[in-house]
Amino acid sequence: MKLKITVWLLNLLFSAGIVMAQENNTSGAEIIRQLDWLEGKWSGDIQGKPFEAIYSSPEGGVILSQSKELNENGPCFFEFEKFEAFDDAVIMTPYPGGEKSVPFRLIDYKSTVKKAHFRNPEHDFPNDIIYEMPEPDRLLFTVSGKSKSGQVISFQINLARK
Repeated sequence: MKLKITVWLLNLLFSAGIVMAQENNTSGAEIIRQLDWLEGKWSGDIQGKPFEAIYSSPEGGVILSQSKELNENGPCFFEFEKFEAFDDAVIMTPYPGGEKSVPFRLIDYKSTVKKAHFRNPEHDFPNDIIYEMPEPDRLLFTVSGKSKSGQVISFQINLARK
């Protein structure tokens, strides 16, 4: 039963992404190529703790990333991400702590301002992840959603290219 629900949800997400990409006359594969501005090594901090992320090139139609947050004892959190195109949809799947999570569908992409908005309204937290490059060599993540109590939570991670 759980597998059927997962397959249904993925089909729904992929179908919705296809509509978004077709309306913009841009294929998912082309959007992945245009996300090349993510490529590289980035560093900053989260609430005073050092944070770094590395994004691969979009070669082969996939972008892979790894990130880690540090405290005084070393890594206290790590995550992998996979950005991939399915027909005309772009899906980002996070792997927090190395464990696969739910997929987030690209719902809005603006190549002219280098901004990509991914959403999964069914996920507990976060629901929205926005990647943007507001200026050269600066990467900004906005992570937002509702907590279990219904409170809206939003935070930003500001990174610089290393």
